[in-house]
Amino acid sequence: MRIIATLAMSVASNLSLATEPATVDAGLTEASCSFIVSSDTKQSDFVPVPGLKVLHPDTSQPQLDVQLEPGVSLDGVVCWRSSADLGPNDDWVARTGVPLYIKKDDKNSDNTVLVLELTDVGYRVRIISGPELSPAQVELATSLIETFNTRRNTGT
Repeated sequence: MRIIATLAMSVASNLSLATEPATVDAGLTEASCSFIVSSDTKQSDFVPVPGLKVLHPDTSQPQLDVQLEPGVSLDGVVCWRSSADLGPNDDWVARTGVPLYIKKDDKNSDNTVLVLELTDVGYRVRIISGPELSPAQVELATSLIETFNTRRNTGT
């Protein structure tokens, strides 16, 4: 597993050469999302959650809030998107301590899979599988992680 970016409030972005701020691809779409759950007696399972939107979450729910049966844990959320890229609201899941896995929505098993996690020093994104990110994808991920860390540090 390769760590792409971990930013703390005191760490400056090393991609300061960019002249324009990174923007999220307006064409980025999300096909579906599932929970990864486990229990005391079973291994992890995917549980489809119709209507769960991480890319554009419902504004009535300020962060992911899941009520589970005793002995069941939420180990992650996985979303299938038009590309394996972070979106502007992905901290909606990760700020709760639940990793967000992002996978390109197609049948090619060699696609990139990213995970967004919250660590003690801030958010980070790692490549779980697939090729390295392009410079533009790294710039976008770095910019979004900086935004997520600002939200975390200011409580917004």
